[in-house]
Amino acid sequence: MAKNYELDSETIFSMVFDLVTNFSKLMSFDERLEKLKTIEFYVLIHLALKGPKKMTDLARAFSMTKSNVTLIVDSMESNGLLCRKRAVEDRRVYLIHLTETGQSIYRSLLKGFDRIIKKFTESIDPEDLQLFASGFEKIMKLVVYNQKEPVTGAEERGS
Repeated sequence: MAKNYELDSETIFSMVFDLVTNFSKLMSFDERLEKLKTIEFYVLIHLALKGPKKMTDLARAFSMTKSNVTLIVDSMESNGLLCRKRAVEDRRVYLIHLTETGQSIYRSLLKGFDRIIKKFTESIDPEDLQLFASGFEKIMKLVVYNQKEPVTGAEERGS
């Protein structure tokens, strides 16, 4: 029988936090991933999924200043995970690309993720899996696809 949860924000926040932290423990990480800072991990995944980006695009994606993104990109570039290349359409613009090493790390991560997803989907009743997929899709539409502007701390405080 399904457990009824109180859907207050703290309960949901706790569940999401537990899911993320425990899910990452199940992944068989590439040793190179374990050396990355969390934001470097996110930048690597972002570039792998979304393709090459300008520094300003990365800053916007992670709600960071361009100077902070520059520090992160510099570190990742010195570790051979990404590189800067001039954009073909505007030679004044540099795009941040994953190197072969960065792509290799991403492929390793994706392979581990695929194993976990297969294990989970095989152990869940197909009806429950469909219900979960439908709910997850609705959440994605609300949070990601319909979001025009991120809510900032200043907006929440009424500043």
